[in-house]
Amino acid sequence: MPGDHDERMTTATTATIAPPSWRDALDCVIETLLRVALTSAGATGAHILLVRHGSLAPCAKAHLEHDVIVEYQTAIDPDSPVMAVARTVAEAGRPVSLHTERAIERLCSATGCRVRRPWSAFGIPLLRDARLLAVLVLEHDRLDKAFPSSRRALLEQLAPQMAAALANASPARAPADTAPCRNPGEASRITAIGELVASIIHEMSQPLSAIDASSGAAMRWLRRDEPNLREAIVSLESVQSCAVRAKAIIERLRTLNRQARIPFQAFDIHDAVRKAVHTARPRIDSAGANVRFAGMHDVRSVMGNRAQIQQVIEILIANALDAMDGVTDRARIIRISSLPRDDAPVISIADSGPGVALDLKETMFRPFVTTKPQGMGMGLCICKRIVEAHGGTIWTENISPWGARFSFELGLSRDAG
Repeated sequence: MPGDHDERMTTATTATIAPPSWRDALDCVIETLLRVALTSAGATGAHILLVRHGSLAPCAKAHLEHDVIVEYQTAIDPDSPVMAVARTVAEAGRPVSLHTERAIERLCSATGCRVRRPWSAFGIPLLRDARLLAVLVLEHDRLDKAFPSSRRALLEQLAPQMAAALANASPARAPADTAPCRNPGEASRITAIGELVASIIHEMSQPLSAIDASSGAAMRWLRRDEPNLREAIVSLESVQSCAVRAKAIIERLRTLNRQARIPFQAFDIHDAVRKAVHTARPRIDSAGANVRFAGMHDVRSVMGNRAQIQQVIEILIANALDAMDGVTDRARIIRISSLPRDDAPVISIADSGPGVALDLKETMFRPFVTTKPQGMGMGLCICKRIVEAHGGTIWTENISPWGARFSFELGLSRDAG
């Protein structure tokens, strides 16, 4: 067992760790972790079991039903496969993946549990300073390719942040195990940690999914009876581009952990827009959408972090495509415009979708607000935080006869030449 946790792991199946009425910081963090883990892994179920007095105690579970439904629970069958996976992870102190018949048969033989078919699972320990705090178990009702390596790697990279969030929100930090967190500043800080975890998953999922798709395409081109090297090279170049983007995201996280200021430099925001469109081009084409530019024929230098601003544009383009997903009676058009205003241009991305519902306008930039069945509701929240970090503002408005327009300007921008 890792670290200073030397007690043999046992199973607690009757203790209630966090009842539904206890809405404190721990609840918020657990709900956030289950939500983002479930959606990012593409799982059908997720479970968190906390370590309490040397035992694994079931805390909460989640499943996908139009939206992510989180339930606090009092028991798990000690002979269930979920508990078997959790015990295996706890004893090994490392992730355990069950995505082959052979692996499942070994689990059943070693633990005596019975597994319904088809079924697969991925369990991961949440460790803080080499001490086991909890076990996260994800399950899927299929076996083949349920948890691809890229998804597992993402969750493994996020495990330390998840453990940190749990450690900071643990009720053991309070005077009594059932005492709610009454410090608004502490609760806000803990909730922000949960939001950070969600935003990391949101950012990393996109390049990793693109790497999966492009590498798969390259393999298909190479495995043809007559391999198409040209198409394979195009796909591999896309893999390389996405890998560079993922590395940039990781470097930004390292910068954040060092509490260093993100460097601002002069860059051409119009070129950043065109690059974002190029990155999104496969999805734009598959959606049958057209992109039209206005006011972007020249160079427009601004001060800021190019990678972050390009990320904002990519998220807004993705949202525009989502908004037009059900449009069949008119053209799917994304209009991207740049309007000079003082020293900072206003960049707008408009779609021809149904527009934004009035009841969402006040909340849509908050974390976890989404109308997408499997969305995490972090995209617009990330955009708002990036733009505000640049001293700017972001807003939305419906346009006639249909569609919505998202616009932002950078308050720290200035003409650099």
